[in-house]
Amino acid sequence: MQVYKVFMKMARKRLVTILMYFGIFALICFIMTANAQQDTDYSDKKLKISVADMDNTEASRALRDYIAENHEIVSIDGGDGALQDAIYYRTLNCSLTIKAGFGEAVAAGEGDGLFEMVSASGTYESQLFEGQLTQFVKTAEVYSVSGMGSGEACRAAAEAQKQHVDVTVENFSAGNSGSRFRYFTQYLAYIFLVIMIVCFTPILSAFNTLDLRRRIDCSALPLASKNMQLFCATGTLTAAIWLVFQILGVACYGGEMFSKTGLLAMLNSFIFMVVAVGITVLIAQFGIAGDDVCSMIGNTVSLGMAFLCGVFVPQDLLGDGVLKAASFLPAYWLVRANNMLFGLSDEGYSLGKYLSYLGIEALFAVVLFAAAAVVAKVKRQSAE
Repeated sequence: MQVYKVFMKMARKRLVTILMYFGIFALICFIMTANAQQDTDYSDKKLKISVADMDNTEASRALRDYIAENHEIVSIDGGDGALQDAIYYRTLNCSLTIKAGFGEAVAAGEGDGLFEMVSASGTYESQLFEGQLTQFVKTAEVYSVSGMGSGEACRAAAEAQKQHVDVTVENFSAGNSGSRFRYFTQYLAYIFLVIMIVCFTPILSAFNTLDLRRRIDCSALPLASKNMQLFCATGTLTAAIWLVFQILGVACYGGEMFSKTGLLAMLNSFIFMVVAVGITVLIAQFGIAGDDVCSMIGNTVSLGMAFLCGVFVPQDLLGDGVLKAASFLPAYWLVRANNMLFGLSDEGYSLGKYLSYLGIEALFAVVLFAAAAVVAKVKRQSAE
């Protein structure tokens, strides 16, 4: 097992590089998942609002009660300057003034120019509150046209705004579509590629150099034994790296890794790890041994494939032409399977379709290893 031992000895020299990429990935993983929104359900937000009632009628008081029921009314002393400071520092979302004549305008169906509102322009909070006021006034005008007084119409409008319709959102994913775990599985496509190419291409290239190959050929070690030892060494380290990242996943997400969704995602990542090995073996056949060159190739291939295939940028945001080109790359199918698994695409989850995507990834691995074998055979024959 001399080849196996030498391979492992050379791999130990790459341990620092592997740990560096592992640390960077772990840091990115923690940051991205900590900032990821877990609950995508919508719910109204209570705002802090200052209300000045210049009308002081039954209708304006009904509006004030409606606002108090849905938001928090805040009193700010100190005049306009204090209000503007409060809005600037976000201790107050909106300042509303109900103009005199509000009740009469509602009764007459004249809903324009009833308020003066000061808020931070373009914010979600101001748009939400403006929409609620507009809906309230229009509803009150409808009740007023039916014969109600302005005060009664405003109270009826407030009651009408309490009506809600229960909506059930169907989830066609295999698990929780809001899970932070999806970010972890998505980014593995990048990190597996860069680690394998940067760390293992120089080692495999060293065994493919003409001088070392002739030395081994002159020894009593059969070619089949040499290749088997290289295969075992590569497989051992590949499995170890994959396992370390799965342990990181367990540390971050606990039992979620062992759910049905987690196990399917782990299978996806394992198959792509094999694809990454195939890419590395193919690159190594061209005798690329320099660390700087391998680092350049590794980062170019991994980042290029990650951006083209939707690892960092959602596939929904990529153009049709980009997606068609990306479909010829293995990372595209990892991301597509991952999106379907977590309900991030318009494809409903189907185990058969999911496994077919994984099968396409496996075919990429077969083609890559076959291409590497052909290149190795051609180089050996040309050297002879």
